Amino acid sequence: MFSYRPFLIALTLLVSFAGLLPHSASAGLRLDSNAVPRSETIELFLDAEKSGYTGTVEIEITIANSTKSIEFNAEGMVLESAILRGSAGFFTLHPEEELEGVVVVMSEKTIPSGSYVLQIRFVNEYNMTSVGLYKMTHDERGYLFTQFESIDARKAFPCWDEPIYKIPFQMTIHIPEGQEVVTNSPVESETSVDGVRTIVYRRTPPLPAYLIAIAAGPLESTPISGLSVPGRIYTVKGQSKLTGMASAMTPIVLEAIETYFGRPYPYEKLDLIAIPEFWPGAMENPGAITFKDRLLLVDPEAASVVQRRTLARVTAHELAHMWFGDLVTMSWWDDLWLNEAFADWLGDKVTDEIYPELGVGRREVQKRQNVFDVDARSSSRPIRRPVSSPDDMLGSVGVTYDKGKAVLGMIEQWIGPETFQLAVRRYINENEWGNTVAEDLWSVLSDVSGKDVGGVLSDFLDRPGYPLILLERSEGGIRLSQTRFVTHGQVADELDWRLPIRIKYPIHSGYKVKTVFLTKEPLFVPIDGDPLWVLPDAGAYGYYRWKSDTGSIDHMLKDAAGALDTREMTAFLGNTWALLQSGDIGGDEYLSLLEKVADSGEPEIVSAAMAQLDEVGGVLVPDRLIEPFGVYVHMVLRPALDRIGIEPADGEPESRALLRPGLLQWLGRRARDEEVIQYCNGLVKEYLEDHSSVDPTIAGAALSVAGFHGDRELYDAYLAALHETSIPADRSRLLSGLSAFQKPELQDETLQLAISGQVRPDETFTLSRGIGWSEAGADKRLRWAMENFDVMAAAIPDQFISFLTHYGGGCSLERLELAKDFYGHPDRAVEGTANSLYRLSDSVNECAALRLREGAAVEAYLNRVATNFATNR
Repeated sequence: MFSYRPFLIALTLLVSFAGLLPHSASAGLRLDSNAVPRSETIELFLDAEKSGYTGTVEIEITIANSTKSIEFNAEGMVLESAILRGSAGFFTLHPEEELEGVVVVMSEKTIPSGSYVLQIRFVNEYNMTSVGLYKMTHDERGYLFTQFESIDARKAFPCWDEPIYKIPFQMTIHIPEGQEVVTNSPVESETSVDGVRTIVYRRTPPLPAYLIAIAAGPLESTPISGLSVPGRIYTVKGQSKLTGMASAMTPIVLEAIETYFGRPYPYEKLDLIAIPEFWPGAMENPGAITFKDRLLLVDPEAASVVQRRTLARVTAHELAHMWFGDLVTMSWWDDLWLNEAFADWLGDKVTDEIYPELGVGRREVQKRQNVFDVDARSSSRPIRRPVSSPDDMLGSVGVTYDKGKAVLGMIEQWIGPETFQLAVRRYINENEWGNTVAEDLWSVLSDVSGKDVGGVLSDFLDRPGYPLILLERSEGGIRLSQTRFVTHGQVADELDWRLPIRIKYPIHSGYKVKTVFLTKEPLFVPIDGDPLWVLPDAGAYGYYRWKSDTGSIDHMLKDAAGALDTREMTAFLGNTWALLQSGDIGGDEYLSLLEKVADSGEPEIVSAAMAQLDEVGGVLVPDRLIEPFGVYVHMVLRPALDRIGIEPADGEPESRALLRPGLLQWLGRRARDEEVIQYCNGLVKEYLEDHSSVDPTIAGAALSVAGFHGDRELYDAYLAALHETSIPADRSRLLSGLSAFQKPELQDETLQLAISGQVRPDETFTLSRGIGWSEAGADKRLRWAMENFDVMAAAIPDQFISFLTHYGGGCSLERLELAKDFYGHPDRAVEGTANSLYRLSDSVNECAALRLREGAAVEAYLNRVATNFATNR
C-alpha cells in the first residue's frame, strides 16, 4: 500500500454482527487455528445502483481436532445459514457469539477431525465510508470498490482474514448488463440471462484475504501495451482519456522491477483501477491494483513534473509489492513495516534509475529528516513490535515507511547493491507463495553477505530512536563514539547500536570514502593526512545524526560546493537542524546557515534549504514575526528565482522546474513579493479561462499565491471551477487554492465547504490544511474541527477518527490542552486516541520548548534583517 499523506494506511476493527456477548472467542485478533482454510469460492450478486448485496461462500477447511465450534471472520452482515459437509456427514451451524469481527458458529453434534466444506449464505449492505466493499457515487452513477487491508475483507464476505491464511480464491459475480466488474484474476467464462451477467473468474494463486479486490459499475477501460501480461486501466465513466501517462509508464517500471527480482511478474494480468474516493493512496491487490484517481490519471499533455514523479513512485511501489508482500507475504501484521519499507525503498530506487531527472533520491533524503524528528521523541515506538490492535499499526506509518527504507538503504550500501540484490532474489525464490517473518530475510542477508545484517536491523527496528555519532579529531585519525540522540532537556537512554558508518574526507586528489563498523565501544579510525573536515555520513545513507567540532563543520560548509553532493548537502542541513533541537547551536546561527546555503547555484540545494524553511516557519516564527520572517525569506530565496527565471523555459532542467513552484509560493505568500503576486494573478486569470493554458508545474503554486491574497470574486471563481472540472489534478489544485484564502469570512466558507457534502470526505483535510499555517488560523481550525466532530467522524473511516486530534498541532500549549480535553473525552475517544494524543503532546511540547529557548535570538536576528532591508531599499 502506498500511503499518500495526509492519508494513512486504512485499517479498522468494528463489531456489528448481532450475537451474544463473548465469553470464549479467540483473545485479541487471532483466530483459533483448529479449523484452517485450504481454498474459498465466493459468489456475489452485485448492483452498483442498490444499497446492498447477497452472497455465498464455500470454504474448504481442515479441522485438526474434533470440536463443536468453528471460528472465522465476518462483520456487519447477516448470516442467513451456515452448514458444514464432509466425509463425516452434514452439520448445521448456528452463530453463538462474535467479537471484533470473529464469529463462532456451533454444532449440536461433535465434528470429527477431517476435511470439510463450510457454506455460508449472507446478506450485507455496501459500506459507505470507503472500507470493505463500499459504494460511492460519481456524476450521479453508482460504483463499487474495495479496500481490505488490513482486516476489512471480513466486512465484505466471511473468510479467514489473517495474512497467514494464504489460499486460492475463485470469484463468481452476477451483475446487471451495462456494469463492468474487475477482480484479481481474468475471466474464465461469462453468460447473460434476463439482463444479468454471470461472470466466473479464474482461480487465483494463494492469496491472503486482504489482497482480494473488486471494482464494479459503469467503468471505462483502456489497454496497456507492452506488458509481459495483459493489462488495462479502469476508470469511472468519462475518465479514460486521462490514462495515457500511466499506460506509457507502467510497462517501463514493470520491466525494471522484473529485472531487479530476476523473474517475471507472477500473476496472469495487471489491471490498474482509478478510484475517486480512496483513502490509502494505492493498494497492491495482485492483478487489480487500486489507486486514488489523481495519482493514476495524469494527462501526458498537461502533466507537471511532480505529477510524473508521484505516478512513477507510486506505480513502482505497488509493483514491487507484487513480489514483496504478495508473492511472499508477512505471517502477521507485526512485519507490516517490511512489506511497506521494502516496497518504498525499491520503488524509489527503480524510479531514480529510470527517471533520474525527477530527483527522487534527493527528495527522499529530505523526507527522512522529518522522520528523524518523530523518531527522536519519547512517544516514538519500534517499527517492528507485537501488534495487539489493528489501530495500533496506524500511529507510526510515516516512521514505518521512511525509517524502514532508510535502514534498508544503509544496509544495501554497507554490503553492496549486488550482494543485497542476490539476497533478495534468494529470499523471494525460497519463499514464493508462502509466508515469512522478518528474520527470514535477515538470515538470508547475513548468509549471503557474511556480515551481521540481522544484528544491525534488530538494533534499528526493534526499538525506537537512533544514535548520535560523536566525531572527535585525534592524532592520525578520528575517534567515533555514540549515544542516543535526544532533543534539548531530554535524558538519553543507555542504548547503543551496531551500525556501518561511511566517512568521507578530502585528500590531495579529491575525496576518500571508507566504511567502518561501530559498536558499543569507541572506535579509532586512521585518516590520511590532516584533512580540514571529515563527513561521517558519505552519500547520506546513514540513519543517524552526527556531531563534529565547529571548525570542521565551518570548513566543510566553505568547501560545500565541491565537497558535498546534493544528497549530502540535504542531509547536512537536516543534521544541523537536529543540532539546533539538541541545543548545540542557536536559532540565529541556523538562520545564518540557511542564508549561506540558499545562495548556492544548485537548484537541488536551494530546494533542501527551502524545505528547512518549513521547519523554521512552523517552529520559530510566531504570528508577531510573520512580517520580518517574510523579509528574511525574500532575502534568502529571491536570488534563486532570479537565477532560474520566473517563467518556465523550454528545455530547462527538471531540477529548475521542480524548484520554481516552491519559490513562487514562498515569495508570493510569505515574502509578499509584488512581482511574484502579479505574475501569479495573471496565470490564474488564464487558468480559469482555460486550464491547459498554464504550465501544470506552476499552476498549483499560482492558484495558492493568488488565493492567499484573493477576494470574494476570486474565491467564487475558484469554487465555480471546482464544480465544473472533471480532471482529478485540476480538482486537487483548486481545493488547495481554496484553502489558501486568508480573509476570515472566506476561511469560514472553506471550512463549511469541507463538511457540506459537496466535496468527498477524503478531501476534507485538503480544504482545511492551508488555514492552519498561522497560529490564528490553527486556532480557528481546531474550533471548527471540535464543533463539527460528529459530522466528520460519521463521514470518514473509523480508523482515521483518532487522527482528528492533530488539529491541535503546532506550538501552542493552550491549543494542545483544548485538543486533549476534547478528543480525550470518553464520548469521543475511539481506539487509538490515547496514542495519538501522546504523540501530539510530544510534538507540541517539543515545538513550544524550542520556540521558548530560541525565540529571543531568532526575533533579534529577523528584526535585524528587516531593519537592514528597510535601510538599504
